[in-house]
Order: sequence, then structure tokens, then C-alpha cells
Amino acid sequence: YWDIIWNNTGPQTTRKKILGTSFEVIIENENQTEISFKRTWNASQSNEPPLKIDKRFIMLRDTPGFYTYTIVERLEGWPHSYIQNLRIVFKLQQDVFNYMSVSDERQRFMPTAEDRENGKVLDYKEAVLLTSPTNSNFKGEVDDKYFYASDNKDGKVYGWVSNTNPPLGFWMINPSNEYRTGGPLRQDLTTHVGPTVLSVFVSTHYAGEDLAIKFQHEETWKKVIGPVFVYLNSDPLAKENPSILWNDAKKRMNEEVASWPYEFPVSKDYIKSNQRGTVRGQLLVHDRILIIYSIFVCRFRQYGLWKQYSVLYPKNDLVYNVETGNYSSDWFYAHVTRKIGNNTYNATTWKIIFDLANVDNSSNYTLQLALAAAHESELQVRVNDEKAQEPHFTTGYMGGSNAIARHGIHGLYWYHSIGIQGNLIVEGTNTIFLTQIMALTPYQGVMYDYIRFEGPHQ
Repeated sequence: YWDIIWNNTGPQTTRKKILGTSFEVIIENENQTEISFKRTWNASQSNEPPLKIDKRFIMLRDTPGFYTYTIVERLEGWPHSYIQNLRIVFKLQQDVFNYMSVSDERQRFMPTAEDRENGKVLDYKEAVLLTSPTNSNFKGEVDDKYFYASDNKDGKVYGWVSNTNPPLGFWMINPSNEYRTGGPLRQDLTTHVGPTVLSVFVSTHYAGEDLAIKFQHEETWKKVIGPVFVYLNSDPLAKENPSILWNDAKKRMNEEVASWPYEFPVSKDYIKSNQRGTVRGQLLVHDRILIIYSIFVCRFRQYGLWKQYSVLYPKNDLVYNVETGNYSSDWFYAHVTRKIGNNTYNATTWKIIFDLANVDNSSNYTLQLALAAAHESELQVRVNDEKAQEPHFTTGYMGGSNAIARHGIHGLYWYHSIGIQGNLIVEGTNTIFLTQIMALTPYQGVMYDYIRFEGPHQ
């Protein structure tokens, strides 16, 4: 099914399956069939998203699978509305499909939906400790659908292999990112225990409301979403090695990517290759900035890793010395809150210590602060005065990516270029204080990509 999460700009969202009210055969011949399920909207349907929908399904001769796409449209005069999520979902037979593949590194036999139901829910409903799984090898594992999220650029193929004889592969192939919000570096769900296979086109996952589609009153809009390809394959040898079907699916994905944009969709709204332009050129960057210090930060995907900050730093916060520190071991992956009691947390202040032999007090320095993610946080910067009543810089309240809780290595990217007056810098030892002041939950915080301190422009 296709479904949507939407609202009328209020706080309450609604999930609705997108169902057609009329059916039409668009084309039917010996080489291709394309069918359409349509619905429209009128003002009496206040519980339905104000969208005109045309869902299409295509089968081609000698092609093991089918294509599907949707044309979504708003007409003039329709009311305010937001779209938080728009996707297609396939629920596979639980007793048939038991092996899942997301990438070369993330593929394995999987627990079942029943295993999750019998497990222990952890900090949030998606994370479940498997306490009595049907396969004892899974006991003690944490299952969470966010383990299997991928960047759009990497989530071009994923799916499941059945335990039948011969085994059957069911694969979602996304041949392009042009119909998905957020671009190639946007992270989202792919497939997970259910078995469930998704293709997510619009989502606030790892981003928050910044990536919701927000329509103003009477705003018109039309977009073609897809086509995606549902690919089916089979091989008796996959009984012993399910990766055989995964490798075949990757080959098919490469063929689909090479065929984009497709020539066969009938809708006039789908732009064919001969209707598209080409941009070529060079991008030249001249960088004359004097870089004094840089910190590049590594991150890791693991459930509950944010809790380790309070273990590693139970009383005093992180202090990083640029001269002697090693960011791979002396820097925590996320600037989070510290747990001090039952559901009680404190703000945290990190210190970066560095030495300067020569300082030009009459010039300006620059702190480049690049954040890989932010969630319901506010980061304040102070220079050589931790107790300064007003910070030298604040990001303000920002972020809704929830990337920390969802084991993400990034959410939306935030970049701040912070001017620092030379009279705040001293010859000898200097300290930059980074304070994340929001402290209501364990998930509030930021993930640093890099921090760079630059001298005056040459």
C-alpha cells in the first residue's frame, strides 16, 4: 500500500492509506500494461489529505517484477496542509521470508515479529530486547528498525529472501533520488522485521520538520514520485547461500540506474530523457584561509551509545587538548546531556584547549562549527570565559533529527561560521567552551562533523 502522514498545520498528524476511487487501464498491449488508481479531493473530505492522487502500476514483457509510481497534485484554492511522510509499503509473509539484505555488510537471518512482541521494549517502542526468540541465537540482541536505515545514495536496493524451495528474493530498487526529499545524503528507513519493505519518498526522519512539505493556502503543486521497481528473483543455490540472490539484485539495480530516466511510463507528467537538459562545468575553489586547528569527528551506529557519556564522564565533562588529544579516543561521538537521576538530566559543557604563540588582537579569528546533526538543542560558544553571562555565539534552538536515538551517523547538516574578536584570544593557552543547554531528555544534543579554528584572513 501507499500511505501518507499529514496534517492541517496543527500539532496532530494523521496517517492515511492512499486508496483509489476509480480505475483505468492506461495502456495494454503485448509488451506493456499500465494501470491507474485515482482519487481526488473536495472540501467535504476534511479527514483526507487535500491531494489529487494517480497511482500507477506497470508490467513489462519478460521483466521479473513490476514498477509503480504516483502523481501527486494540489489544485488552486485547496487549504493549508503539511506532508510529513509519503511512502510505499510491502508487508511480506512472516512465515516465508526470513533473510534480509540492506548492504554487503548488513545482511542476515532475522528475528520475527513475534520475537519482538515477546521481547522487552527499551527506551522507545522501536527498540526491543529479544528475551525469548524462536531462534535462540538472537537472544540478548536488540532489534530496532533504525539499525537498517541508509543514506539515499546507498539505499538503491534492499529486500528479503524466502525459506521456500527454491528461495525467492523480493527486492525494492530505487533507480534515482530525484523523487525523494533531502537528496543523496538524506538518511531514511529501508526494510526491517515484519517483514516490511519500504520506499520512503517524503519523511521527517533524521531531519525533523525542516523536511516536511508545507503548503500554503491555495498553493498549487504537482510531483511525480517514482517509478520504483519491485524485483523478484529465484535460485535453488540460494538455499545454502542467500547472498546469491542479493548479488543478482545488485546487478539488476545497476541496470535500472543505467536506464534512468525510463522511457516507458505513459503519464505526460513523467519527464523523459529527451525532455531533460544537461549541465556541465567546473567548480573552482580558492582557499586562502590560515587553518590553525581542526578536529574531525568519527561516529558509530550502536543502540544506547548515548548512555555511555554519563558513564565515561559521571561528574566532569569532556576536555579535549588539541596538542595532546586523539579525537578517535578522546572525543565522544555526540554532545549529549548527562543523566543525574531518574529521568533527570543536566546540560554539559565541553572544553577545547589549544595554544597560540602569536596573536593579532586587532584582527578577527573564525571558528567554523559544522554539525552533522542536532536534536532539540541549543549550542552556546564562549571563548576563554566559561562564566560569561552572555555567550559569544549561540545557535538558538535547533534541530529535530533524532539521529542520536536512531543510531544515525548524521541528520540534517548545520554549519556556523563564528567570528571571534582578536582581543578575546591570548598568547599561550586558550579555551573554547561549548555548552549544549537543553537538558530534558537523553536524546537532546548535537553531533559534530568538524571544528576548525582559523586565523585572520591572509
